[in-house]
Amino acid sequence: MNLDDEIVVARELASNNDNKFTERIFQQNIQKFRNLLQTSTPYSLSDFEKFLKKLTSSRLFGILVDDNNQKYGVLRDDDLVGKLMKLKDIDYKIFCTIETAGNKGIWTADIRKILGLHINQVQRGVKYLYESNRLIRPITDVNYKSRKLFILSTLEPSTQVTGGSFYDNGEFNELLVEKLQEQICSFLSNNQGSNIQDITTFLKETNIIRGELLETDVNRIIKLLLLENKIFNSPLENNQFIYIWCGDNNLKFIEDCFNVPCFGCNISDSCNFNDDHVNPKNCNYLTQWLDYDQI
Repeated sequence: MNLDDEIVVARELASNNDNKFTERIFQQNIQKFRNLLQTSTPYSLSDFEKFLKKLTSSRLFGILVDDNNQKYGVLRDDDLVGKLMKLKDIDYKIFCTIETAGNKGIWTADIRKILGLHINQVQRGVKYLYESNRLIRPITDVNYKSRKLFILSTLEPSTQVTGGSFYDNGEFNELLVEKLQEQICSFLSNNQGSNIQDITTFLKETNIIRGELLETDVNRIIKLLLLENKIFNSPLENNQFIYIWCGDNNLKFIEDCFNVPCFGCNISDSCNFNDDHVNPKNCNYLTQWLDYDQI
């Protein structure tokens, strides 16, 4: 057996764990690696990062960072491995650094600091990886527009970097926001009382926005429409709201109509004039509201 057998064992373990080789897996299987005859120095539980470097040197694995800032190995697909095998060592190191940065991307100056390279070496490397191999691509950071970040070509950048759905190449797209406002008003004019999920689903189906559209993005547009009195919201249970298009109606009239307690009632679907138990006539909340309205 030889040192490559460590990579074989790690690949098998990762294949059975969604292609991830974590510190927990390393520690649980450390005896397997210790038993390999050609291992010159027995591994200890604290040698995970050292082992990760060995995995990446095989070019079968990359290193990513999870939400808890913990590193782990990721088993690459065969197509990517084939391309990486052809890279020079310096270009491979640059690729790995960009890969580890994930969907936030990384600036060339930071790559230089991490790898201890001259800036011209980094610039040549990213140019080769982008122009000749299409393994990476540049993106614009809305917070630092003069900086060009690099990300794997297979990843979508974080909204923290791009600014979200309403930015295009780092620039705020005002025309897009206006178009979305028009679409929401048009939708609500035909679907009064829709919630945020209904509106988001509709906008996704229009394909106006390229990429992912989140409810938080839609909520930002709705807040603008609320401030402009173009729509009105009425509360439901669990801090949910339904939205009503005001059109040319008086906002006070809309508010009065949708403050009826029925809109916040959790048994309104069962309410019926012909029902002896659940009906408007016997509803204390509706009676109190009508009495208050007459004061």
